[in-house]
Amino acid sequence: MFKFEVVAAGVLYIQSLNKYIVFSLPDPLPSPIMPPPQGPYNYGLPLVRHSLKDFVVRAKDLSRDNVDDALYQDFLLTGVYSEDGVRTQAFLDPLSDHVQPQEPLNISRDYDSLLGICADIVVTCDLSMFAIPHPTFALKSSIHVKYDVIINDVEESLDYHKIPNFELGRFGPRHHIHAFFPLLAVSQRRNGSSPHQLTRRERQIIYEHGIRPAIEFLLGDQVSEWPATLETEEIRAKKHLGGYAFATKVIPSEVVEPLAQIIRGFIQSDPELSAADRAWASDIFFLHTVRGTKNVTSHRVEVGATHQALEDFLASSHLPPDLMSRGTWYIDVAIEIISASNRSLQWVASKHSNLVQEFLVTEPRHAQRITSIGSSKYAIDVSSHITGLAGMRCSPGVLGQGQYQCKYVQLYTTDKAVVYNIDYGHHAKFLTTKEAMADRQPAPTISGLHTIYEQATTSNPSHARAEMRVPLQFATRALVFLDSAALRSGLCSFDTADWWSFRSHRLTAASQVLSLQASGIPQLRTTPQALALTAACVWLINGLHARPDDHRASRRLMDAVLPVTEENEVESSAIAYRSSLPRVRTVARSDREEGDPDEEEEQEEEEEEDEEEYVIGVAHNPFGVVFFRYILFVDDDVEVPRFHVNGPELPESAYGPLFSMSLAQVKDKYSPTGMVPKSMLLGKRVTTNKRPSTLYVQQTDTPAAQPFDFAAPHRLVPPDVVDAGHDMDDAETPPPPESLNDFATSLLCQFVVDVIGRSPNPRGATNSSYVKLTADERQSVTEEIFNTPILSDIFRSVAYKYGSREDFDKAYYWLFPPRGVKIADNIQNYPSCPYFKRWMMFANDPRTSPASVDEARRAIVERLRSWAWIPDASQDRMWPTSTHKAFTRVPPALDARGKQAPAPRILLRATTKVEFVEDDEDE
Repeated sequence: MFKFEVVAAGVLYIQSLNKYIVFSLPDPLPSPIMPPPQGPYNYGLPLVRHSLKDFVVRAKDLSRDNVDDALYQDFLLTGVYSEDGVRTQAFLDPLSDHVQPQEPLNISRDYDSLLGICADIVVTCDLSMFAIPHPTFALKSSIHVKYDVIINDVEESLDYHKIPNFELGRFGPRHHIHAFFPLLAVSQRRNGSSPHQLTRRERQIIYEHGIRPAIEFLLGDQVSEWPATLETEEIRAKKHLGGYAFATKVIPSEVVEPLAQIIRGFIQSDPELSAADRAWASDIFFLHTVRGTKNVTSHRVEVGATHQALEDFLASSHLPPDLMSRGTWYIDVAIEIISASNRSLQWVASKHSNLVQEFLVTEPRHAQRITSIGSSKYAIDVSSHITGLAGMRCSPGVLGQGQYQCKYVQLYTTDKAVVYNIDYGHHAKFLTTKEAMADRQPAPTISGLHTIYEQATTSNPSHARAEMRVPLQFATRALVFLDSAALRSGLCSFDTADWWSFRSHRLTAASQVLSLQASGIPQLRTTPQALALTAACVWLINGLHARPDDHRASRRLMDAVLPVTEENEVESSAIAYRSSLPRVRTVARSDREEGDPDEEEEQEEEEEEDEEEYVIGVAHNPFGVVFFRYILFVDDDVEVPRFHVNGPELPESAYGPLFSMSLAQVKDKYSPTGMVPKSMLLGKRVTTNKRPSTLYVQQTDTPAAQPFDFAAPHRLVPPDVVDAGHDMDDAETPPPPESLNDFATSLLCQFVVDVIGRSPNPRGATNSSYVKLTADERQSVTEEIFNTPILSDIFRSVAYKYGSREDFDKAYYWLFPPRGVKIADNIQNYPSCPYFKRWMMFANDPRTSPASVDEARRAIVERLRSWAWIPDASQDRMWPTSTHKAFTRVPPALDARGKQAPAPRILLRATTKVEFVEDDEDE
């Protein structure tokens, strides 16, 4: 039996399944009063349906008088708000804004690009050609069509971007020609990291045995301007500061057409080449790409207009009239739907199947199959994190390609154009976690996005576009005969100001959270729960105007920050990412092309999981929009906004991709230790090396002696930062604060262990350590070791110098840096010493008074001045070992070059008389 209740207008809540069912009701029902959540998820709250306008109006009401208020942030990021004193969950329903039958729409059609696969180069204009095969310019991504080839007597269909190729040259305003070598696409190479690239030897063969002889044959003496060899062009093109600037040469139009045949002829007849090289190098074909023409080919959706537009398009593309007989050609045909009222249109996710059936003219069962969540042919692009609105990309396959033999179909909207920017693998403006963690907020990227969003509210209504890649013979018929009702049923229409305001409010809320984190206590800012919220805000901001990232680390992030449910209870439309369902499935007969064997198919690009289970359940979005799980804000008695502690955490493996560093490195960088990345200390010498394992003072029941007696013994060291959130009730009670005396005493004990524990080792795995002490002895040393005059009791070899006060002060400066001194986080010894981390935290903690720092440092240094010796500590290492003429090495020894051998350097107090007694163990 299921227990259920109606919790909002048209929303049924099944308690036993923790599941919401949306249906139609004529009148809203009152929401029951529910208790606040007791765990990390906002489960069981009354649910209230909101249209997009309702949501924006409520956000405006919350922000009007409460800028930076937690109520505003909570509503925008989790959907939770207070209704008559009751915590309530918003459900965003975009379908209440379906395009109505009477809403005026305009529709146009265009040709966006053209692809031609030919044995020869068939352009009718001059060709700007790279002088040598370019080493990096190549087709690297899918064009969604296949190439059939026989390799080793086996017929295969290959993706073009997995066939070795290079960009041969360019023609027209922005069109390209690539040369492909299918016989090089053996299976081992296709599975490599760069299957599209030719090796240097292969490029050398093509140029020196094919291209250059062909140019000499066609252009005669003009070949003198071409490089003599591949090597000479590489030498010429290399820049002083790195990189290459490869030359291009113009091939006159009258010799472009025979160029490919001449290249083949020279390669096939070259006796210097092996038969295998002649075979692959002469088996060459060319991909012609005519790009970005939609703005100049727009026309009415009627047969006569489609023919005229195609003729004009081909004529302007510098292609011959008989191109259909010169190879295989594909064209991108598109329609663009525009609101006559300047409203913003968005595709409805649940109507993808109907739209694909309409556009491709394919059978309903095939349309449903290829647009199902489990289909490997289908990818959904959620719009602004609203799960009911989405574009999509689909490769239909042979069975689903429909009447026009469609190879690829995509639905998208034009609002992405205002933020379009190809940069570091992204296709839109994007925020990095480095920017989000900066002290200055809002970050420049956030401010820029705010400006774009605000201006777009009056200038950039969103249009809906559908594109199909079809054989050229179907160019004038695809996307012509369309059912208006089917189009309208697949679209929602929003007031443009509301559409962009929704993004702007979500951006503002996430930005406010980042600002509050930046101004909070650094130790609390770097807790796993706070960092997960930081990463979640960055992910949400970037997904407002682009396809939300769902790579491996982002999936782990979604597991940690989104609501979860049982695997068998999740609605397919609410799944956060496709592979949150079972990772391996048996491919149904209907989802395979003809002739494919039964097989197990992995979800696309899903790496093997070798870590622990991240979260119990499946991450999903049950409220119509991506809302995070329970967040504690500043109003919840926390200093830094963060997620509830009892929820899942980001796994360690996710920090690298999300933050470009490990969790420990994040803490070291953003907590006030004074240790910073090497790149922040420009011009300072830093050295890195492998380090021995860290040693800690052995704890005993005997109280430590108090070597310090500060003038203000009541002065306390700032305690560890404690999170006061109400979800921390079960946390352990923190220890009482330390007195300055106790702090300095324990720090000195750890310093002694660290200095001896970090003593260096000579090069060579078989060479004994410079220090004789065992690991146990190093862990139990006291400061008496620094008053031992018989150095041979400690060292096998050592270099000493009677230090001046200046020498000692320099060493003290780096062993206990004053407040504000910055230390590179990857130099030798210091960052890995527990005493040093603790000292830097104490000295740079804003809660520590400068007087306390100065008093503690002065007392510790005075204690060290009483010792007989200390390491000759410097900026980049605690234990220098390089030779120096001012130091005396004992026992004397020379290296292989006849110079004094290295040894750890120490500074001796002027009154110290030392001895060194060699024994059989010493060198």
